[in-house]
Amino acid sequence: MKTCKKCGKKYEPKHPKQEDCSEACLAFRFDDRVKKTRKLARVYAGTMGYRSMGEVRYAANLQKAHLKFSYETDQIDYQYEPQKYIVDFTIPVGIDKDIYIEYKGKLDGPTRRKMRAIKKSNPEKDIRIVFEKPNNKLYRGAKMRYWEWAERHGFVWYDVREISKLKSDIREETQRERKKRKAIKKGRRPQAKGMAKPSTK
Repeated sequence: MKTCKKCGKKYEPKHPKQEDCSEACLAFRFDDRVKKTRKLARVYAGTMGYRSMGEVRYAANLQKAHLKFSYETDQIDYQYEPQKYIVDFTIPVGIDKDIYIEYKGKLDGPTRRKMRAIKKSNPEKDIRIVFEKPNNKLYRGAKMRYWEWAERHGFVWYDVREISKLKSDIREETQRERKKRKAIKKGRRPQAKGMAKPSTK
C-alpha cells in the first residue's frame, strides 16, 4: 500500500512509479508543477497507464461525471492494410453497443487519414472525437478548423470542456437502447421514426 501525495488516501499502486491514487489527483498535482516538459508529462501519465496528461485529465472528467468507461481496451479494424487500432475510451450504452471516444490534442495529416480510414472501415461503430482545442486550424494558413473537419467527415465531436454535453448524449443513447431491448422482449421490432402504424382494420 502507498499513500497518495495529493489527498493522502491509501491505495494499491498499479505501477512502481505511481504516486497518486486517481487520475484526478495526478492531473491536479501535475498542473501544480511550475516546470513542465513533454517528456515529464509522458512519464507522469505513464504511471497511471495513460499516454498523455490530456488523456489523464479527460479520464478524471469522465469519472467526475460518473460515466463508466474503460481505457484502451477495444481494438477496431481499419485499413490502409488490415491492422488494429486501440480506441482511447469505450463507454457502454447497451448490451451490445458502445460509444468510442478518441481524445485528440493534435489533428495532423497522418491522424486525419487514419481517422477517416477507421470510420470507413467501421461504418456501424459510433466513433466520436474529443478535441483539446477544437478551434485550432488544421495547419498554418488553413481555413478549416478541427471541429469543421470532424463535421465534414461525419464525426460527432466535443470540446474537452463539454463533459456535460457528452454526459447528456450518453444518457439519451442509453435510454434509446433500453427502449429497443424492451420492444424486442415484447416480441416486436422498434418502430422507426416517421413510419405509419399498421392498420388494425
